[in-house]
Amino acid sequence: MTEVIDYGITHPNHGFAFYISDHLKGKITGIILKFTYDGKFIFGLSVEEKNTQLQDNYELAQKIAKEMAELTVSYKTAIQLEYAPPDDEDEFDEIQNVK
Repeated sequence: MTEVIDYGITHPNHGFAFYISDHLKGKITGIILKFTYDGKFIFGLSVEEKNTQLQDNYELAQKIAKEMAELTVSYKTAIQLEYAPPDDEDEFDEIQNVK
């Protein structure tokens, strides 16, 4: 994963995504590292639990999003359901209905 991050940092306008689903701990079932065409970075987690209600998953996602924003000093966060990460900040804002 270090090599992927190093490549993304040294090539800030090469848009690509890297998905990880093996050897994860706790309730995390997937990790997405997305480097956008406009030099931004999106870090995503999948937290779906198979035997719970959708509302329970959403509440867990809200909790994790808040913790991630504080930890990474993010200026934008999003909770999405079954969407690929956006390719740039404009698309991110469009998905989140930011005006």
